[in-house]
Amino acid sequence: MKSYIYIQSSEILWQKIAEELYAKGIAKPVLWIGGYEDKQRIEVLGAEIIEFYDQYSIKNKTVYEGSDHAFDTSRKYHYVKEICIKMMDREDLVGNFRNIDRECFFNYWLIVVQEKLKKHKPDFLLMSESPHSFLQYLIYEVCKFKRIPIFSFGQITKFAPVLYLRKGIEGKPEKIQETRKDLALHRKIIERAKNEINKEIKNRGIVGAKIMEYQIFHDNERRRIKNRIKKGARSLVKKTTQIIPQRYSHRFRKSRDTILQELDRRLYTGTGYRWQNIEKTQSKIWKELKYSYDTHATNTIPAKYIYLTLHYEPERNSCPDGLEYHEQVKIIKILRRIAPTDVTILVKEHPSQFLSSRMGYQGRSPFFYEYVSKIEGVQFVTINNKSEKLIQDSLFTASIGGTSAIESSFQGKIALVFGNPWFIGCPNIIKYDESVIYTDILNYKIYSQKKIVQWIENFIDEFGIPGVQNPSGLRNFSDMNFQEIRTEATHLICDKLKGILIDL
Repeated sequence: MKSYIYIQSSEILWQKIAEELYAKGIAKPVLWIGGYEDKQRIEVLGAEIIEFYDQYSIKNKTVYEGSDHAFDTSRKYHYVKEICIKMMDREDLVGNFRNIDRECFFNYWLIVVQEKLKKHKPDFLLMSESPHSFLQYLIYEVCKFKRIPIFSFGQITKFAPVLYLRKGIEGKPEKIQETRKDLALHRKIIERAKNEINKEIKNRGIVGAKIMEYQIFHDNERRRIKNRIKKGARSLVKKTTQIIPQRYSHRFRKSRDTILQELDRRLYTGTGYRWQNIEKTQSKIWKELKYSYDTHATNTIPAKYIYLTLHYEPERNSCPDGLEYHEQVKIIKILRRIAPTDVTILVKEHPSQFLSSRMGYQGRSPFFYEYVSKIEGVQFVTINNKSEKLIQDSLFTASIGGTSAIESSFQGKIALVFGNPWFIGCPNIIKYDESVIYTDILNYKIYSQKKIVQWIENFIDEFGIPGVQNPSGLRNFSDMNFQEIRTEATHLICDKLKGILIDL
C-alpha cells in the first residue's frame, strides 16, 4: 500500500476518496493537512493531522537535524519564500503583519515540512486543488524539489460540476473516460454544460455576471442593519474569547479558532489595536484603494488597444495559479514590450477588488494604480465600462486565465492567457510563452462558437470527473444530485490513481 500526504478541502467527497483508497488497499494518508472534518475518522486512517490554521503558530516541537535540507540553500528557496509571503496577505488586516514576521513563519514551517517528509517518507502528494495557503504551497514546492510525485485536481468554470486530475498544478489532464460507470450522470453533466454554454453565448458573459451578481448581493446584505448587528455581536464574542483560556475558546469559535485568536492578539490587540480601530482602518484603506483607481482610470477608450482584465487578489486563481505571472504588472510589461507603441494596453480592475464582502484591499495597494499608470501606453479604464464592449472593440484580450478569456473566445476574439487554466488548448485561446509574436496573435485563425462548444464537450467527455473542489461550489449546482456525483467521482478517482500508482 502506498503512502501519501493529503491536502484537501472540507467537501465530503475528499474524505470519501481517502477512505476508499484505504479500504481498497491502494494508499493510506500519513500526513493530513486540514483536519477540520471528523478527526476520529481521519485518525482511523492512521494520518498525522496538521490543522489549517496551525500554519500561523510556532508551537509544534521539532528538531532541526540539518540533514536532507538541501532546499534551504537551493535557487528555489527565495522564489518560494516570495510566493508564501504573498499568500499570507489574507491574514494581514491592517498592515501590522510585517515581512519579518512572515519570514519567521515561513522558515519555521520549512523546517517542519522537511522533517515531516523525512519521518513519513510519502510516495506521493495528493491535493484536491491548487495550494490555497502558504503552508500548502510550501509542501507542494518541497515535494516537487524532492521529486515526490504530485497529483491535484482542477475544475472547469461554472458550466457544470466537473473536475479533472493532473500531475502537479501545471500538468495536462489525465484521461478518465474509459472507466466511467454512471453514463447517465455523465450525459446529464454534458447536457448541463452545453445549456450553460449556450446561455453564455446568448447573453454574453453570463458566467462572470452570475459570479458578480452573487458577490454584489452578498456585499449589499452586509450593509443591512440586521446583518451589521450580527457582525457587531460576532466581534463582541471574538473580543470576549480572547481573554478566555485557549482550551475553552473552541466553544465560541468555529473556524479561525484559537490559533488565529493568538495571532490576532499578538499582531493587533497586543500592539494597541482594538476591533473598532481595525474596522475603521480597513474602511479607510478600502476607500483609498477605490479612490486611487478612480483617480487613474478614464472613460476615454483608445482607437487601438489590447484589453487586459486583472484578477482579484488575494486569491488562489492569481497566486499560485498565475505561476510566474502572479505579479500582474509583469503581464502588463510583457504586453507593452511586444505591442507597437501606437497600441494601448487598456487595463480593467476586477470589480470584486472593491467589494466590502471580499478582502481586496489586502491584495492590492493604492500605489499599484499610481505606478502602473506611469508606464507609457498603459491606461486604466473605469469599472462601469462593460467588458462585452471592451472585448468586442479590442485587438485581442489578455489575462492570467479568467472567465474573460472564454468570453473573448465566444465573441471571436483571441485571448492570450499567462497561467494554466483548464481551457488551455481551446480554440481562440493562446498560452503565452516567450516565442509568442505580436503579429502572430493578430493573424491567429478565429474559430466558430460551434468549435469552442465542441472542444469543451470533448474535454468533459475525455477528462471530466463529476464533483466540486470545495463546499462553496455546491451553490452553483443546486439542481444536481451530489450523492450520486460523489459515488461516481470516488470510483473514477480511486480507479485512476490505482493505475497511476502501480508505476511509482
